[in-house]
Amino acid sequence: APPVGPGGGALWHRKGRRNVIHVCGLAALPSLATEVQPTHMVSLLGDDPFPGTPVSIVPDGHLKIQVHDITEPMTGLIAPEREHLVTLLEFARRWRQRGPLIIHCYAGVSRSTAAALLVLCCYNEGRESDAVRLLRARAPHAYPNRLMIELADDLLSCGGRLAEAVDNMSAPDFLAPLQSVALPARLD
Repeated sequence: APPVGPGGGALWHRKGRRNVIHVCGLAALPSLATEVQPTHMVSLLGDDPFPGTPVSIVPDGHLKIQVHDITEPMTGLIAPEREHLVTLLEFARRWRQRGPLIIHCYAGVSRSTAAALLVLCCYNEGRESDAVRLLRARAPHAYPNRLMIELADDLLSCGGRLAEAVDNMSAPDFLAPLQSVALPARLD
């Protein structure tokens, strides 16, 4: 397990491992951002106002995607679309693991965990099952948005491997505390 800071978040980058993906909900974001000093951040929110950009973020380092946590189109809501995931993938590639990355949604359960899997699979081609196993081990509460996973699987040319790995995940523990999660960008 990674070393833990006062707020419960991992401190990988303070030991020289700056290529860490931190996943959290909106409520945990201020303390996590203070603790890990991210260089990049992804906000995935529906109707909630987007948070301010932490001072540690590099120019153009805060991606804001307005999308609701739904898996099929619904009147008045924004379903995840391929363009959302293309934008996220381009952002992840520009990040190039140069510093801590925070990915958050409202609860830190569905949209943010799906986005984290896309980033993990971007940097660990062919290791979709390993990425999903790591996410489940670190985030028992994770319940990746199914539509985002299907879109990511297609976008990354995973041939169904990412969607299948998520389908085979153990059930989420909805009683587990919602806490921030640290994932190494490179699976060794």
